[in-house]
Amino acid sequence: MFRLAFTLLLSMATASAGSAADDLRAVKGRLEGIWLDGRVPEKGGCIANTYDGETQIEFEFEKSGGRISFFEPLDLFTAMQIASVERDGDGYVFTFRRQDGTLVRAMRVRELDSNRIETLQLTPRRDGSTPTSRMAYRCGDADRSVNADIPMEVLRLLTPEVTLSASYPLVVDGVADDDVCKGIGYEDRVRANIEQGAIQFEVLGPVHYWVMLEGVYKPRVIALDRIRKVRQVSPSVLKLDIQGTILRDGAPYELTIVERGNRFEIPEIGKTFIRCNPAMRGANRWF
Repeated sequence: MFRLAFTLLLSMATASAGSAADDLRAVKGRLEGIWLDGRVPEKGGCIANTYDGETQIEFEFEKSGGRISFFEPLDLFTAMQIASVERDGDGYVFTFRRQDGTLVRAMRVRELDSNRIETLQLTPRRDGSTPTSRMAYRCGDADRSVNADIPMEVLRLLTPEVTLSASYPLVVDGVADDDVCKGIGYEDRVRANIEQGAIQFEVLGPVHYWVMLEGVYKPRVIALDRIRKVRQVSPSVLKLDIQGTILRDGAPYELTIVERGNRFEIPEIGKTFIRCNPAMRGANRWF
């Protein structure tokens, strides 16, 4: 009798664990994509339309295992690594991994229907006030056509699945890469009008895919441009098909990423960039 009862309990526990895992997989699948914070996207999807600067929330699970990005138009993206998602009553609590590796229960999400979620920030606001719940509306489904053929170990060369997106500084002639990465002598080079800049990529999506080049003006040919396709043509070479914006009058173009150890070269613009260790962080607003 004891053995039968134990077997029944074990099978029930296993079934319960399996059901919980299936539930989490399902909700992650439903959340993937863009959600417009605080406004119904009456004009259509967020990629093709603008909504007066409202924040867009983007969930990605398939490639990274868990990542959320906050896009504040026109050009501020803040990515957070999701350490865990746990069921919490009629919603789900998201734990983020900070840049220093510590964890914080940061956000609660409740699904209202297939096109609406309720979000609640669980950490205090910067001004000390208590956050209130907000509505967000589906504004774009995941598009895996951009990176479907590329494994995560290759994608993370451009977009690591870490909190605060990586930014890759331009090689500076006569300056050690480590000094560039640490910012040693940066202000002196600014005063001397020496070109310094950085490039940043978003290739995890699953809706926004982009490249942004800052501080590089010779030539100034990349703004915040949309990546249409990532292709691996050899173990050390990637090709990016890109839709140009204001600097190219909307014309499509291609960038080649050639790996050079702790550097990579982009022949089309004649520039080489550094993979800093630890990675430099791109523009962001969160912790």
